[in-house]
Amino acid sequence: MRTAQDTNMIALDFYLSGVKSDPKHYGCVYNVACSHFMESKFVNALKWFDIALRLRPNDADSLLGKTVTLLKLGKHNEAIKLTEYLYSNKGTT
Repeated sequence: MRTAQDTNMIALDFYLSGVKSDPKHYGCVYNVACSHFMESKFVNALKWFDIALRLRPNDADSLLGKTVTLLKLGKHNEAIKLTEYLYSNKGTT
């Protein structure tokens, strides 16, 4: 029987294959970030959320993912700034 961690690692491999095939595929990049986050690999998650935001700078899901990741890393001031940005630009994504 597969564990949630096993399933996440399979998904991560799938998404990384997608990124290798098309480095600008937003969905794959975003899901790599989420997979790392789910494994509590917050430094990696942050890196991938940043890549996703380069592809879609105002994407609310990536901005929120980055914000929560910053909180997990104890970078509260950066998270607050990003939250303020999210709030001031609501409805633009």
